[in-house]
Amino acid sequence: MKTIFHSIKAGAPILTVNLRLSRHLSGRYAEMMLATGVSVWPTPTILPLSAWLKTIREAGWPESAVISEVRAAALWDAIVSGDSDISERDLLIPQGVVKAAFDAYRLMKEYRLKLPEDDLYLTDEARALKRWVVIYEDRLERLGFVDPSEMTAELVRGIRAGVIKVPSEMILAGFDEVTPSLELLIEAVEGQRGRVIFWPERPVCLKGLPDAPVLEEKVHIYPCDNEKEEVV
Repeated sequence: MKTIFHSIKAGAPILTVNLRLSRHLSGRYAEMMLATGVSVWPTPTILPLSAWLKTIREAGWPESAVISEVRAAALWDAIVSGDSDISERDLLIPQGVVKAAFDAYRLMKEYRLKLPEDDLYLTDEARALKRWVVIYEDRLERLGFVDPSEMTAELVRGIRAGVIKVPSEMILAGFDEVTPSLELLIEAVEGQRGRVIFWPERPVCLKGLPDAPVLEEKVHIYPCDNEKEEVV
């Protein structure tokens, strides 16, 4: 804990996995400062990563605003409820459908995933999600908003272009996973000679995982005339 507090005093931003940890570390830092006899000190940068991304983005006076969670949820609700390709039976629990679709969209962005362009092997649910994503992103663009899930990608582009300056040191606190989106941010910061430290310990990074064992088995290809034959 002393190490992280030393970094805070040096001005390094502490970016946490959630708001709860930010408040905890802020409280502990205040206790430490008071214990040393200090009554006034600069406000440290201890924020959830999402809040820090938004702060950095707004400092650059962007043309588009980040849509709020409430507005984003309302927009998804309108899109799903207004989809003529799904029946009323499918929307007996509309809020559950909306939340599941919204969560899936955010996860796709965080893990940098895209649904296949070919709908042939997609389920009805996946095809519906694909439609909704296109409509959602189109409406966001027309309304002049961006989804919060795009902030990391925006920041990475700004860092690489030299428009956004990175701190010489930043600490990621409480993360037990490095998603592809976060990994891009770390690479961008380190590419500008910034130092990224994990606290309390570095999680297993995606690129650091050992390669999966390869099963040496023969692959056979069988021609089929239709989907029924493929299943059989």
